[in-house]
Amino acid sequence: MAVREKEATGKVGTINSREITYGKNGWHPHLHVIVCFKAEPDLMALCAMMARWQRLWMAWTKKHGFPADKAHGIKWDKVMTAEGAGEYIAKAQDSGRHIGNEMARGDLKKGKLGGLTPFEMIEYMMITGDAAVVDLWTEYELATKGKSWLRWSPKLKERLKVEEKTEEELAADEVAGGEVAELTEAAWKMVVAHGLEARILEAVERGGFPALIKLLTAHQIWAVKKLSDEASETPDGPSESNAA
Repeated sequence: MAVREKEATGKVGTINSREITYGKNGWHPHLHVIVCFKAEPDLMALCAMMARWQRLWMAWTKKHGFPADKAHGIKWDKVMTAEGAGEYIAKAQDSGRHIGNEMARGDLKKGKLGGLTPFEMIEYMMITGDAAVVDLWTEYELATKGKSWLRWSPKLKERLKVEEKTEEELAADEVAGGEVAELTEAAWKMVVAHGLEARILEAVERGGFPALIKLLTAHQIWAVKKLSDEASETPDGPSESNAA
């Protein structure tokens, strides 16, 4: 069946990324799967494939004691670009939320916080001091030890001409942009409190130091521009600092 399905749809492989969250009903593991085709698949063949995958998934979950329904089984989305596919895979362990902001609004007490990724659980523990998270983290570690989070179909990387970088190359890419500003320790705590970590990087990439200053001053946060040999400091001057 799988071979005929592959021939009918033109499927060349899959990329699987696992996501695990924890919510009011306990652990919630699921998969983000990118299905790659040679070209736009035949609609009837694609529908048959979608129906078969749904049946297999519902049968598997029923066999293991937590039967899924059609509304919570498999969700299909159309992705046409490499950037879209990358974003879909990358979001598996990053919800993009800032737990501090949601807790400040009282979402946790109202039961609106939703499922937390394991790293969001750590952030939650740092904010609340709730030691119960430690046991959950230990359970997560034991269950996922040795498991891979990203899996490619055999030879798919070769077919797509994907070049993997070493850890050293990835680290070099992270610092290639250079430092444009420094924040005092107190200022960085305010950045974290406002959930601005990602936004300050986006501001620098979009408009450099002026865009960064505009963002920070809107939240009454002061920055120090870092020059080649010396920095132009704010009146208070930096002590311990973080670079942006």
